[in-house]
Formats: sequence, C-alpha cells, structure tokens
Amino acid sequence: SPKRGRVEDLFREMVSFPHLLSNPNFSLEVLLINEEEMRRHEENGRWRRRGWATEERRLIGVVDRRLFKKASDLQALLPEKIGESFTTKDLAEVLGIRRQLAQKMAYCLHKASVIELTGKRGRTNLYEIAGS
Repeated sequence: SPKRGRVEDLFREMVSFPHLLSNPNFSLEVLLINEEEMRRHEENGRWRRRGWATEERRLIGVVDRRLFKKASDLQALLPEKIGESFTTKDLAEVLGIRRQLAQKMAYCLHKASVIELTGKRGRTNLYEIAGS
C-alpha cells in the first residue's frame, strides 16, 4: 500500500480524549511501524471492500518511537517556522497535511494548553504557542 503514516495522524484518535493530555499521570507512546497485510477474496465478502477480507497482519519493524509524558512534549510536533500567530490553514501548509487533520491537531493542542486561542482572522481562529 502506498499509505504512509505520520506521527501527526495520532490526532485523529486523540480528539476523543484531549483532556487526558493535561493529566500528570497520563503518558502516550506512539509507534510508527511497517506491517504486511495478507488478504483473501471472498465471494460473499463485504461490499465496501469489494469482497476482500484481511486475513493476517504481520509486523515487519518499528520505524520510530515517540513518548509524550506531558502535554508540553507535544509542542515538538509544531514546526519552528510556523510564525508568531497562525491558523489551521497555515499549520496544514507548513506540515504538508490536510486542513481537517490540522484542525484536529489545533483542537487537541489547545485543550492541552500547548497553544492559545488569541483571536480571529476573518472567520478563522488565530493561535499562538503558549508562553511565547
């Protein structure tokens, strides 16, 4: 598969529990892996997958490991060249991700007090890195 994961993809799931990021007893370990997926075709399989079903997944190797012990560790995911104030559009362009993911990222980082909402530019929220 041509799909390539990034550490920023964790925010797709993290929107369900952003309040935990500021809990001092919470830590999150993210592993980026290579895996092999074995599939088989079934005549009466799922229509969305056009009859293909995953039979087995094999771990090939661990590419990267990131440990986030406190909310401020997530600040390392923000690019240095983001600027003093930024929007989710700016964040998406600098990181090379879709705006929808940048919005989830901003939501989680705001709830974890890593970034602050400082105002608006038109209808778009403006953010700054907290404490800067």
